[in-house]
Amino acid sequence: MKLKSIITIAFAIICFASFSQSAKGTLYKQNRWEDVKGKGSWDKAMDNPTYEKAEVLKTSKNIKVTLGTKVYNYVIISEKKFSDMLMIYSTTLNGKNFDIGICKNFDGTISIDIDDIWCVPDITNISTTEIK
Repeated sequence: MKLKSIITIAFAIICFASFSQSAKGTLYKQNRWEDVKGKGSWDKAMDNPTYEKAEVLKTSKNIKVTLGTKVYNYVIISEKKFSDMLMIYSTTLNGKNFDIGICKNFDGTISIDIDDIWCVPDITNISTTEIK
């Protein structure tokens, strides 16, 4: 009887541990972003960035973007590596498809964008984080 109880407890602990494991993601932080859609063009958005919190959390399944107080959770459908400097993620949000580009710039910074909608430029604050 004691062996059965020990096996049951061990099984429960293993099951709990496997469900509580966390995934890893890459967190990109910046203090500004460019509202290309809102400003009407890339030139106007680059000349007049929005100075507020901009965070992008990329996991294997989604890309969570925080621009100021707005949060967008894009689900990754597929990814394509164009070069060592550019990855394109095909995503979906609210039934619409978006291509999110993560680009390593020549100066070593990272830029993340959706063409003609928004851009988080010149990111240097990059970390790996655990997601539960």
